[in-house]
Amino acid sequence: MKRRLVGQSKPQDVSASKASSSTKSNGSVGHLTDASVSGKWYLPIFVAVAFLLPLVVYLRTLNCGMAGGDWGELVVNAYQFSVPHPPGYPTFMALGWLWIHLVPIPGSVAYRINVLSAVESAGASAFLFLAICELIVSLTNKKPSLVTLGVALFGSLLYSFSSIVWTYSLHAEVFPLNNVFCAALLFLTFKYLRTKNVTHAIWGAFVCGFALTNQHTLVVFEAMIIPWILYSGRKELLNIRRLIQLGVAFLVGFSPYLLLFVSQSIHNAKYSWGDLLSLSGTFTHLTRAEYGSFQLYKGDSENDDSNPPYFLKLQFYFSNLIFSEFGLIGSLLAAVGVIFSLTSRRRQLYSVPLIACFLFYITWFFDRCNLPLGDALFLGVWYRFFPQINMLVAIWASTGLYALAKFGKDRGVTPALVAKAVVFGLVAVAVGAQLRANFVALDQSNNHYIEDYGKAILEPLPNNSIVLLKGDLECNAANYLHLVEGFRPDLTLLSVNHMTYEWWQYRHIPLYPHITWPGKFYHPYKPGGFSVAQFMDKNIDKFPIMVISGWKPGDDSWKDESKWFVARYGIGERVFRASTFKLAGKTDEDRKLKRAEKILKAAKWPKQFDDLQLAPHPLYDASSWELRLTELVTSSRCNLAYQLLMICTDLSGLENAPVYSQLLIPTVRLLEQAASEVANMTWVPLAKRLQTYEHTYRNLGIAYDYAHKYLVAA
Repeated sequence: MKRRLVGQSKPQDVSASKASSSTKSNGSVGHLTDASVSGKWYLPIFVAVAFLLPLVVYLRTLNCGMAGGDWGELVVNAYQFSVPHPPGYPTFMALGWLWIHLVPIPGSVAYRINVLSAVESAGASAFLFLAICELIVSLTNKKPSLVTLGVALFGSLLYSFSSIVWTYSLHAEVFPLNNVFCAALLFLTFKYLRTKNVTHAIWGAFVCGFALTNQHTLVVFEAMIIPWILYSGRKELLNIRRLIQLGVAFLVGFSPYLLLFVSQSIHNAKYSWGDLLSLSGTFTHLTRAEYGSFQLYKGDSENDDSNPPYFLKLQFYFSNLIFSEFGLIGSLLAAVGVIFSLTSRRRQLYSVPLIACFLFYITWFFDRCNLPLGDALFLGVWYRFFPQINMLVAIWASTGLYALAKFGKDRGVTPALVAKAVVFGLVAVAVGAQLRANFVALDQSNNHYIEDYGKAILEPLPNNSIVLLKGDLECNAANYLHLVEGFRPDLTLLSVNHMTYEWWQYRHIPLYPHITWPGKFYHPYKPGGFSVAQFMDKNIDKFPIMVISGWKPGDDSWKDESKWFVARYGIGERVFRASTFKLAGKTDEDRKLKRAEKILKAAKWPKQFDDLQLAPHPLYDASSWELRLTELVTSSRCNLAYQLLMICTDLSGLENAPVYSQLLIPTVRLLEQAASEVANMTWVPLAKRLQTYEHTYRNLGIAYDYAHKYLVAA
């Protein structure tokens, strides 16, 4: 019997030591367990800070009500559990419906669902914090320290308080939830690469599927991450059993798309989109075929000078990143982080998929952006896709800060205590700088402009009107007020854009039995379609017909002056039969006067638009819907004034008639207000203002001349 010498290891200890050494050599953190990141008692405190600090700031600056863009459509469909525009966003719809109807938050539906976005963005901040912690643990092969947690907090807050992320955290949109999924996917990616635990890969597959039910842009990351995971874990994952498990997990995550079928099976809903009860309709909606599956914009701007070349898009992105989102310091730290993550083969295991995601996003996805970026509003729309890629930059900025702290400590330049002080000091400075730069500019707590605009559109309309709506701002705002808040229930609101699709006949015509439909859908050149003139001819004798935000391009049937007269009415128009204004009279002058009196009663600038408070500049910039609202109101003033001025011109020789002054005085007032608003449009370059609104000043000069000759002199 052999005697074990003092200090000699037991045989099983030697074996365990070898196993540990072997694990380290494969690039995993051998001495860390799956609970390594969660092992520190103060980790929950940091997670709470990463969640609660952004949440408090978001709630303080939260939009108090309605917002522009897709907001109205998304909220209407979430409220009534129906289907919005492609690709349908079923997870946002389901979560929104549950939040609106089950979470007891005081306030309007608009405010309550805006709170959901704030909570989602705060959740993305917490997930990003955990992802950065996991990455640094994986890169350094060390347990998390206070410095690790500090730099992770730096990255998560730098990201959360960047202007675009903050902006879209203040009102209901799909982007905050997309940020949650993005951070969760990155966390699981780092977790699997370190531990090779198949459970993390299965959860990652589930998140990949689930994320696509909210926003399709995450597929750009998935296209890079999934092959890397399968390659890195080929020993564990590339077998039939595991691949089936991963596929099932993905499909389970993707299954909320069944909710769109369920929704349309249960009920038809106004202002919903598509026909998902057919296989072809479902495929069309899922692939965004009605917009173009691999483009952002339905219009064609490929040959338009307003759609800049690819390298100018890169310039837009990096300029926004450096000078607006993360600043020069954050951007330089990100560059250091990229270099640090490539300095060893083990670190490259984690850095390669991130770099691949970044490069694929700024090449393929940017190239697919066909928005007319020469328009500031569309440029702002494009910017909202930046937070997904900026999350990678925030991770690299944290990694760069850690690398500098580690370098100083390893070289003896900075003691550990000083390194901690520098890291947490930089967290405070970065957060403070972003709060100072963005708080006032992004505070939406008093933003009532879209809501007031929507009410100004609907409130003065004649009773029981059919309202043909075109344009996102007007259509979404009016439908939210009408369908969710019950504002002006006597009106019938029809989306001109929705009416052009063939599914209109199945999904929407049955909802409006009081309307006489001359065809199956609105398209004058397709079999079964109808023109707007045919639609008006069937219904104008029963209901007043209003057109808001213009007519559908390509259909000029309404321009037939022998059949129709279109009177300006606020920001829209009211349609009459031309015969209404063909009045009898003893003389031609008598007929002109009667027609002018009739038009004066029909063409109106409602008091609601005079009382409308317009958004101030520079609190709102040229990319905001609030300033686009100002431009629309100003243009509408000019259009009505022009119509009244033309009637005055037609009354040449009858200037002494009372109706002449009744037409000319409001014309002068409208043009003066429009000229004042144009002068205050400092967000529009002067040359463009003069070109766009040249007619305003010219018509004002003509109106002043008429007033001087026939009113003042008289």
